[in-house]
Amino acid sequence: MHYTLHAAPGSCSFAPHIVMEEIGRPYSLALMSPGHPEAKTDEFRRLNPKGRIPVLIAENFTLTEAPAILFHLGLT
Repeated sequence: MHYTLHAAPGSCSFAPHIVMEEIGRPYSLALMSPGHPEAKTDEFRRLNPKGRIPVLIAENFTLTEAPAILFHLGLT
C-alpha cells in the first residue's frame, strides 16, 4: 500500500513523518509551507474539512489527526 502524507515543518505532523520513515513503507510527502495556506484551499478541505494537517491518504481511505495516523501506522 502506498501512502501520501500531507505535512508541514514544525507542526504536529512531525511524529507521523518520523514513523513513516522508521517503518519503511513507501510514501510520498506532500510538504506544506509554514502557516499552511494550502490547507485553506477547497482541494485540501475535501481531504480534511477542518483544514488541518497532518493528513494521511492511503489507496482506499484518508486519516486526519496525528493520533489516528500513528495508531494506524502502529497496526501495520
